Amino acid sequence: MKILLRSFKTLLVAFLLQSELPAIAASAGGKTGHLTEPPEDQTEDLAKTDRVDSKKLEWNVKNLLEDYRGNGSQNAKWDVPAERALTAYASNRSGVVVVKQDEMNAFCQEALKAGCKDPMIKYLLIRAIAPQAGKANMQQAKQYSEAAKELEASKYSGIRKFYGFARAADAMFSGGGTNRETRMLANTYRRNATSSLESALKDDTIPVTEAYDACRDLLNLTYRFKQEYHYAFHRLEPILLAKWPDESSIQLIRGHFYIEYAWAARGNGLADTVTDEGWKLMAERLETAAQALEKAWKLNPKDERIPTEMITVEMGQGKGRERMELWFGRAMQLRTNNYRACWKKAYYLEPKWYGSPEELLKFGRECVASKNWGGKVPLILVDAHNMLVTYLPREKRADYWKQPEVWNDLKAGYEKYLKSTPDGKAQRERYIRHAYENAKWAELNTQLKLLSEPNYASFGGKAKI
Repeated sequence: MKILLRSFKTLLVAFLLQSELPAIAASAGGKTGHLTEPPEDQTEDLAKTDRVDSKKLEWNVKNLLEDYRGNGSQNAKWDVPAERALTAYASNRSGVVVVKQDEMNAFCQEALKAGCKDPMIKYLLIRAIAPQAGKANMQQAKQYSEAAKELEASKYSGIRKFYGFARAADAMFSGGGTNRETRMLANTYRRNATSSLESALKDDTIPVTEAYDACRDLLNLTYRFKQEYHYAFHRLEPILLAKWPDESSIQLIRGHFYIEYAWAARGNGLADTVTDEGWKLMAERLETAAQALEKAWKLNPKDERIPTEMITVEMGQGKGRERMELWFGRAMQLRTNNYRACWKKAYYLEPKWYGSPEELLKFGRECVASKNWGGKVPLILVDAHNMLVTYLPREKRADYWKQPEVWNDLKAGYEKYLKSTPDGKAQRERYIRHAYENAKWAELNTQLKLLSEPNYASFGGKAKI
C-alpha cells in the first residue's frame, strides 16, 4: 500500500506540473445540564485524520475529473489550469498537500480568465479567497451562494453539491447578520446540504473516510440548530449502518451524536428540573452511545478519539471513577498530548460532578508536572482555575485571581506550555492578560517582548500599558 501510494503521489505531482494533461479513460459512475466543550476545541474529537488516505485520494481525483469532463465545461483554452485546480483540491482533501492555497487560487483564476464557467472552479476560487465560510462577509456569502446554485444545476456528484450548500449555508449565516431573508436562505441551504449528502452516501464507490468527513462536517454545520442537527443525523444513520456497520469511524460518529442527543433529552437545567421522561431518554441514548463507542474500540483500539468520547459517556452514566480513569488512561496512552481527554477529566472532577476543588487542582498540577504529557495539556491547570472561579459570586472573582497560589499555578501552566510552543500567540496574550490583572509588571513586560504583534486593545490601549 505504501509503495502504491508513493507512486500515486509521484504521478499526482507530475500531473500538476506538466504542461500537457494525460487523457483519462471515461468510465461510468458517478449538575447543570450543560454539555460543555473545551475552549476553542469543539470539534477536535471528530477531526480529520492527518494520515494520507490513498483510496480517498484516488476516488476524489477520478470523481472530480470525470464530473468536470461530463459537465460539458471542457475547452482547450482552460482545461490545463482547471484540471490542475481540481486535482490539487482532491490532493488537499486527502492529506497530500501538494499545492498551496494561493497556487490553487492562481489555477482557478487562470481558468476563469480564459473563459471557464465551470461551477466547481468557481466554488474552489471562493474557497481560496474565503477559506473559512463561517467568517465570510456578505459579498463572499453571495459568491458561495452562486456557486452552490450552479453546482446544484450541474452534473457534479452529490458530494460536491453537499459541500456547495454546506459552505453557502455557513457563509450566508455569517455574512447576512440578523437579516431575516439571509437567515432563511441559510436554513434552506442546510436542508439542501442534508439531502445532497443523503444522496451522495448512496454512491457505491464513495470511500468510508469521505463519508465520515462529510457527516462530521454536516454535524458541525447544524450543531447550533438542534432540531436540524438531530434530523440530519437520523436521515443519514440508516445509510451509514447499512453500508459500513463494522467501520470504527462510523461507530465513533454515532457515539458522538448520541452523547449530544442524550444531553438534549436532559435539558440544560439543574437536576431537579429534569422530567422523568428526560432522564429515561438520556439513559437510553447514553447507552446507545456507549455501545457504539465500545464497538468502535473493539474495531480500532488505536484511535484515541474513542476513549476520549467515553469519558463523557461515563460522566453521564456515573458508573464510577475507576471506569473514567480506564478510558482516560487509554486515551493518553495513545496520544500523550491529548488535551481534550485531559479537559474532559478535569470537567468530570468539578465539584458539580464527581470531584472537588482539591481533586481538580491536584490533577491540573499533575498536567504541568508530567514529563510525558505535552502540547496544551499544561494549560489544564489554568482551565481548572477558570472552572473553579465560576462557583464564586461575580463580585468576588477578581480577588480570586489575586491569590498568590492562584498566580503561581497560572504562571506554571502558561510557562510550561509556552516553553514547548513559543509561537502560541493566543495563550501568551492570555498570560499577559492575567499578569496585567494581577499587577505582575515584570512578567507582563517580559511576555510583551516575546509577542511579535501585541494586541494592546485588549488591555485598554498601548498608552495604558
